[in-house]
Amino acid sequence: MSFASVYPHYISKAEKKGKTKQELDTIIFWLIGFDKEALEKKITNRVDFETFFLQRLSQCIQIPVKLMDSFVGIVLKILKTN
Repeated sequence: MSFASVYPHYISKAEKKGKTKQELDTIIFWLIGFDKEALEKKITNRVDFETFFLQRLSQCIQIPVKLMDSFVGIVLKILKTN
């Protein structure tokens, strides 16, 4: 199932609760980390739910790993010079 096929239902539900599409998008941007262009691209490409969420999750996980690698590299350099 693609995110694009469910997105209109999210909009309808938000509007029934007195919210706007713009407010829904703001929540998606915050929750998933996409900007407007990235969200529109995912919808246009009819990305499935798994890809929609897991791609972003894997990107979020890689950030701390990269930071840890950098930190360990710095510590090892310091230890080698002492």
